[in-house]
Amino acid sequence: YGCIDYGSLIWITLQRTKSAREAIQEMDHLMQTYGYASTGESFAIADPHEVWLMEVIGKGNISQGAVWVATRIPDGHVSSTANQARTRTFARGDPDNVLYSEDVVDFARSISAYSGSDEEFSFSDVYNPVDFFGARFCEARVFSFFVAVAAPSEHVEQYLSYAKGYNLTNRMPLYMKVGKKLSVNDTMWHMRNHYEGTWLDPRNDVGAEAWQSPMRLGEGLMWKLGSQSYVNERVIGTQYAGWNIVGVQRPNKRYSVLWFGADDSTFSLHAPIYGATSRIPPAWDGADCMGRTACREKHHLVGTIKDFDFGSMHWVTNMIANYAYSRYDQVAPAVKSKLAELEGDLFAQVEAMDQKLEAHPQLRRSQLDCEAAKQATEFSFNTAKRLHEVWLKFYGELFATFVDGYKMTADPDDLFSGVRKVTPHWSETWKGTVANATGTHYMVPGTGGQCVDADGRIVPCPVEAQPRAVVGGQVPLANVPRSSNKAFRGLGLEEVEQQAALAQTAHARAAAEAAGSLPSPREEARTAHGLEATVSAVPKAAQQHRRQRPSPLVPASQLLAESEEDGLVDKVESSFLQESLVKESILHEAPAEL
Repeated sequence: YGCIDYGSLIWITLQRTKSAREAIQEMDHLMQTYGYASTGESFAIADPHEVWLMEVIGKGNISQGAVWVATRIPDGHVSSTANQARTRTFARGDPDNVLYSEDVVDFARSISAYSGSDEEFSFSDVYNPVDFFGARFCEARVFSFFVAVAAPSEHVEQYLSYAKGYNLTNRMPLYMKVGKKLSVNDTMWHMRNHYEGTWLDPRNDVGAEAWQSPMRLGEGLMWKLGSQSYVNERVIGTQYAGWNIVGVQRPNKRYSVLWFGADDSTFSLHAPIYGATSRIPPAWDGADCMGRTACREKHHLVGTIKDFDFGSMHWVTNMIANYAYSRYDQVAPAVKSKLAELEGDLFAQVEAMDQKLEAHPQLRRSQLDCEAAKQATEFSFNTAKRLHEVWLKFYGELFATFVDGYKMTADPDDLFSGVRKVTPHWSETWKGTVANATGTHYMVPGTGGQCVDADGRIVPCPVEAQPRAVVGGQVPLANVPRSSNKAFRGLGLEEVEQQAALAQTAHARAAAEAAGSLPSPREEARTAHGLEATVSAVPKAAQQHRRQRPSPLVPASQLLAESEEDGLVDKVESSFLQESLVKESILHEAPAEL
């Protein structure tokens, strides 16, 4: 029990201390004096010279306060924590590197959670024992980060069985040596991690759907089928996030910089907030409300968790993120490319601003501090305001680029709009997944050498059962190439129809040979014209038609196709267009008879 929770502990400590060691001692004082109202938490505490990992367990309703252990991370090493205590045994009598609460072991003994010696005491194993979920949902994220940054000598791959949750005794160390120095930009991108390239990568199974998404929307981390339970991976960049930060301690600069991002870190555009900043624009303002609706409404802030508002950076970032979720492998790369561009520019802007903050040598120290704080505030305020406007505008560009499942690309040869719409197409893997799951439901009979009987079962295609091209007379509607209809262009039908047409011609010739009645060369040419040339002739004519006035002799089907927008022909118009193509194909096949 107590009155200070996780968030309050952070705010109060930051107000009262100047170094990491001071912060650790102040946090202990606050928790023991006023009680700790939260349960377990890990705090990364840093100043320009040291970084500490402090892990805290509240005493609940047993006693006031908390027990804790804090470990200094050695230079050249990194640590990570993700909702699972990671500190195990720790050194005593080494205050330069380890600090801990006085009763960290005795409290465990008092509640019968531990009976061993002080030296063998493991903080995590006693207060927060790791189980399958702690390993798979939490430690797996740490594993993925270590895989990306640790030196080869750490052999991170040996801990995969632990990250899977299968071998809980194979625990990872608290920190690892890095392979190379990490930059601020590196850190931002590691926070966009989705286990890419590891065994845990969720983009490579049926759950990723057509667009290879690492997200699993519409279901939580756990789901069941009958009595069997399953999990969805808890990736680092996640839709569950409300905000994310990258705090940068800079001993050789006037101020630290807090890079703040709203929502999912995967698609967060980070705003650089100098440590001296005293105000921020409305789009980013939280007024210390911690997202509470009543508090935000009281302070007249823009938007709440239930009230959408374009003026809120939270909602703008959510729009971009959720659009990317919908077609991940198409939209997400475009967003990440824009993030790299904008954040690259921001790093340069901060560097230039750092130089300005060190100017004015003629001013006294107090005047310089005041002027620098003012300039830092204006820079952070104006930059954050501009980033909200840029990100909102980018959402419109993103939406227009990928609307309706296409990708819009520049096409200077298109005199109508200067762009063209490209169908991205599914991967072969996803096509196979759909085909295998649906059987004959979507299969076109006769393609691939397979036919379907009246009961929907796959059967061999006999030669005599193949569709035949009709020379003269009426062409069956099923033989009219859909790809010659503009409404069907870009849907991948051209190649299928061309293959089907060639197959039909070959089967017809084989049947004729068997019957001893081969068609004449003229009939073969007319057949090829009707079934093959039509596939490509209309689209080419349509392209040429864009560049010149239509001739009175332009086929009616071409004019009708040109009058419709791609993909917007309804059933009635489509049926009419198909009938026109039937008549047109007959006219083209037998001009001598007219």
